[in-house]
Amino acid sequence: MVNCTAAVIPTEVQKIKRQQECFNRAVAHMRAGNPELAAGVCKEGLNEFPEDANILCLAARALIALKRLDEAEAHIDKAIKLHSKFPVAHEALADLMLVKGQIDDAIKSYEHAIHLDPGRSDILQKVDHARKMAIQVQPRSRKRRRNMPFADEIARASQFERNGQGDKAENIYRDILQRDPDHVGAIRLLAAIASTHRKFKDAETLLQQAVSLAPDFPRLWLDLSVAQLEQEKTEESVESAKRLCRYGCALSRVASGRGGE
Repeated sequence: MVNCTAAVIPTEVQKIKRQQECFNRAVAHMRAGNPELAAGVCKEGLNEFPEDANILCLAARALIALKRLDEAEAHIDKAIKLHSKFPVAHEALADLMLVKGQIDDAIKSYEHAIHLDPGRSDILQKVDHARKMAIQVQPRSRKRRRNMPFADEIARASQFERNGQGDKAENIYRDILQRDPDHVGAIRLLAAIASTHRKFKDAETLLQQAVSLAPDFPRLWLDLSVAQLEQEKTEESVESAKRLCRYGCALSRVASGRGGE
């Protein structure tokens, strides 16, 4: 007579072993600076273990490094939905938000991860880094800088967009924002790409950041109003349109020599 219980135990042990081996291989690729290979290993692992929290989060980190943010977000959302108290999932969410320029939300997610796992001193370091970034993005002057740096990079990104290579353009804009977080032009152009892909919530978040830096830039209010309207946020859209009219009319008076009227 076959002992079914004895047969199941080795199978489960083998399964756990395969999970760990998959995770370890992906980690090794990440440490070696090869997120593409790490993402591939994680994809194989998730085919067999689709609900594994560690592999989901590691896959997300690899995809963030590859700037494949939508795919990363899908893995993170799944990890949090399945494992709401898993601190690494909230840490990965914060990493994603930081890359997307949502610094305040990133800090909140890091702090939630620390609440779930108080012993993670490395996350505390990430919080400190995010807070420093938040200080940097606070406008030193509410007046928009008229001469934006990175003109060559912006021109190159625009060419990529004209050639239908929006992903390459997006990478350039994000790289600019890593170096200059309050670059209004890069923020607006990144929001435009988000709107093109009908990610109006992302576009709204970016444009709200942009108008806080440059409230006298009418085009930002126009784009923000449209993004809000697409989400059926009628009241917010109307308010943004009013700001557009206010600043747009003011600029018109200046341009026509009637600034003192």
